[in-house]
Amino acid sequence: MKNLMKNKYTSAFNLILKIRYSEELLGEKKKEGLINSPVHLSAGQEAVPLGISMNSVKGDIFFGNHRSHHHILSLNTNLTKFFAEILCKKKGLSKGYGASMHLVDKSKGFFGSVPIVTGSLSLATGAAFALKVKKNRNIAIAYFGDGATEEGVFHESLLFSGKNNLPLLYVIENNEYSSNIHISQRQVSNNLIRFAKAHGVKSTIIDGNNFIEIYTKIKKIIPNMRATNQPFLIEAKTYRYYGHVDWREDIDVGIERSKSKLIYWKTKDPLKKLEQFLLKKNIVNKKEIDLLKRKMKKRVFNSWTQALGYQDQIKSDLFKFVYHD
Repeated sequence: MKNLMKNKYTSAFNLILKIRYSEELLGEKKKEGLINSPVHLSAGQEAVPLGISMNSVKGDIFFGNHRSHHHILSLNTNLTKFFAEILCKKKGLSKGYGASMHLVDKSKGFFGSVPIVTGSLSLATGAAFALKVKKNRNIAIAYFGDGATEEGVFHESLLFSGKNNLPLLYVIENNEYSSNIHISQRQVSNNLIRFAKAHGVKSTIIDGNNFIEIYTKIKKIIPNMRATNQPFLIEAKTYRYYGHVDWREDIDVGIERSKSKLIYWKTKDPLKKLEQFLLKKNIVNKKEIDLLKRKMKKRVFNSWTQALGYQDQIKSDLFKFVYHD
């Protein structure tokens, strides 16, 4: 039992390290001019999809948004192919056509991320409807930000899934910002589960920076969804370290964020919280933690280096796969 617990938590810690180090590297490489596409980094929000992915099973279907690196990496997608996609290489996850915001890995159940706000919610609703018809007890998971709750598709999806009892898990990563506008300037309340209540969908608020809390709560929520075919909405309170796009952490599309608030949220860092938990419970020791960190940094760097050497997407292939032949 102790070995099983250690394997589970070290696996979680490895994944959160993988996401964080990959994001930090992407920020550096974007700043150096080695990445042509915009990158929307999710550092600070890694615990949310990690706690969900570790409770998923084969056949579950995931959908992301414009900020989905952590979503797909939490499913343990191939890291070299992930980097290759962001570099627009032919061996990338989407053959180099999608870059940072159009990620797909069907082998892991990740059916796509899109930059259009709520663009994947209607797809997730359709997928959940199909899963219900098939009666295979799988669920669909849709990730989106707090800004998406201001779009009509979000409310239509809630209404439809609530009325028809669809196995769809809504995951709001409430990081307080929709691009460059704080939630206090857009909504009457910072608690977004009120929308779920309006449509008869069960919901809860979780600490989006606490992997243990997320994992434990999801472990109860998802099995109930499989048994009842009912939707559920999670509002994860979290905060992103970087601005809306690219590597700068103290600005958000040219609008300064409060540096004191950023410092405050970094005291609640999900990676540090999980590390402290592992040490406090004597699951691993400091020497093992340091070894895991060194190995993962090396792995991330090696995957990036390998991806960098892959063949670029070429101009003559630009219109391939655009139209069905």
